[in-house]
Amino acid sequence: MVTSLPTEGALLLADETGGIKKGTKSVEVARQYTGVVGNVENAQVSVHLPEGSRLGRVIIDRELYAGQH
Repeated sequence: MVTSLPTEGALLLADETGGIKKGTKSVEVARQYTGVVGNVENAQVSVHLPEGSRLGRVIIDRELYAGQH
């Protein structure tokens, strides 16, 4: 759990990203809603937690969303 950020004025920015997947080799691919196409498709969804400030940004954590199979 992040309790403080090292850069003054920094923000945590939650970013959910969905990528359409047509093959069968990627992990956590399921029919699920993804904003990339605006409906339910065979996709892989991940959530990134970057820290952003005037100095730039860095990813603190990321996780694949485990859709219902």
